[in-house]
Amino acid sequence: MNPLSLGRLLWRSVGRHVGLAPAEEWRCGDRWNADVFEALDGGTNTQLMRYRAGRLEWERDVHDQMHEFTCNCLELLLAVPPLPHLPSQFPASFTKALEVKRGWLQGGCDDSQLEEVADQVSDDIQNEFPSNWCFGVNASFAGNQVARWALDRDEPWIATARCARNLAMFHGYRLACAAAGCKLGESGPVVHEVRGTPEGEAVAVRGVLCPHMEDGELERTAIQTFDDAVTTWNRRLSEDFIRRITPPAANDSPDSK
Repeated sequence: MNPLSLGRLLWRSVGRHVGLAPAEEWRCGDRWNADVFEALDGGTNTQLMRYRAGRLEWERDVHDQMHEFTCNCLELLLAVPPLPHLPSQFPASFTKALEVKRGWLQGGCDDSQLEEVADQVSDDIQNEFPSNWCFGVNASFAGNQVARWALDRDEPWIATARCARNLAMFHGYRLACAAAGCKLGESGPVVHEVRGTPEGEAVAVRGVLCPHMEDGELERTAIQTFDDAVTTWNRRLSEDFIRRITPPAANDSPDSK
């Protein structure tokens, strides 16, 4: 255990006795956070611990539940009806990815099949980048990241957090796009351009000049819609994941009711 984690444990031990310990906290490896996805995103393994008021409530390996959750995120993404304002719909490889990943979890598909469909998805989304101004393009990009992380095999704790984060952002962007009244090809010229950053990474400025760019009130409405949707979906996905990973005995405890 590193010194920082040891210090955290000592602080919680003291805080528990003086009433200062956090009401709820998650730990994954050396990463602690009140938000389970934040703890996972900076974590190091599939071992997850839940603390209440500074006391360890339970600890368990949730490897399978993490992979199942990422599949669920991809399934929720694919359940969204086609959106006419998006520049492109999700490729057929996403549906294949869900089928293969679930088959892999059940032992019906091997690693090579999972890698093959991951390569297909990678090929299909390699030219998709986020936009500096188009909600619709960013919704598409966030959705692509859900599929990408759902196929991750080696770091499911990070994949769980990234799938949840990107699915929430997908819904935020698509609803903001609708709130702004964006319509691909009607709001302005479609631009395809990729600019390099000093670090050598590509950032896209591809998309449509959305109406909110020239209407301050519309922009505020769209941004508020985005924030509300992301908050709602983060809460929904967090509750779903916690339900999946909580041991039955903990669900039956008086504190959980």
